Amino acid sequence: MPIPVMIGALLATTALVLYVVGILMTVVTGTVKKRNVIMQTVAVVCDAIATVCMMIQAQGLIPADFHGWIGYTALALMVVDLVFVVRHRVDGKATVPMRAYAAVALVFWIVSYSLGFMKMG
Repeated sequence: MPIPVMIGALLATTALVLYVVGILMTVVTGTVKKRNVIMQTVAVVCDAIATVCMMIQAQGLIPADFHGWIGYTALALMVVDLVFVVRHRVDGKATVPMRAYAAVALVFWIVSYSLGFMKMG
């Protein structure tokens, strides 16, 4: 397995764990705490670096397949969710629409993650 793919897979798996824990804590408790912000920030950074690693391996910015497009979309959804988390950190409340968005974004991201690993074989 090429080095960029190995690094990307490790970072994507790290992002998966951080997204799941951080988002589920927000969705289940209905609160936003500093740890949620930290976990989701680190997850987005890991996800972005993993995406760059995969782009290096693919030798281009434009994804050539469904997994590439869904991956970019999932990363964008998580960036938007991070903005929500940061904005709601002050009052500490996760609104019902915010929690629903986070849950949908997480499911979308998990689908993208799963497609990537199915693609790797």
